[in-house]
Amino acid sequence: HGRTLLATEAGFSTVVDLPDGERVKLTGFADRLEIEAGDEVGGTVVVVDLKTSRRAPTDKSVGTHAQLGLYQLAVDHGAVDEIAGRAVRAGGAELVQLGLLDGGPEAKVQQQGVHADDGPEREALRAAIGHTARLLRTERFPAVAGDHCRDCSFVAICPAKSAGPVVSQ
Repeated sequence: HGRTLLATEAGFSTVVDLPDGERVKLTGFADRLEIEAGDEVGGTVVVVDLKTSRRAPTDKSVGTHAQLGLYQLAVDHGAVDEIAGRAVRAGGAELVQLGLLDGGPEAKVQQQGVHADDGPEREALRAAIGHTARLLRTERFPAVAGDHCRDCSFVAICPAKSAGPVVSQ
């Protein structure tokens, strides 16, 4: 891809200001950080997330994949500047399915384009981060039905999918 490996299993941390004034700390680990070859000043970093699952997301959904978007947001807010040895910006992100989808030896690479800081993907991501922060701070975790329900082992006891609550107060 014309990129140079910066780090593997790289820890990162940064604080992001949300539009409502909320401050949220993003921390995590990236499987791979790669920098575009030839970037002498600044730099463009691509975060690569390795997956071993049997199901890949649709190519269309990768454009708004929350985990990849969070990686890009973190990079753009200085989370990997120390690792890179200079200020860098996000150059997109990738999911790499490690050949488990069809049992074949080939990995499937799915790319997420660069998200502009004032673009719709970032706006939606910031809204989701704000919503999540509010849920955590209020300690309320409502069950929400979605596509993830088809693979869930807890459907029988889920208040969003079952006939009712398992216990009542």
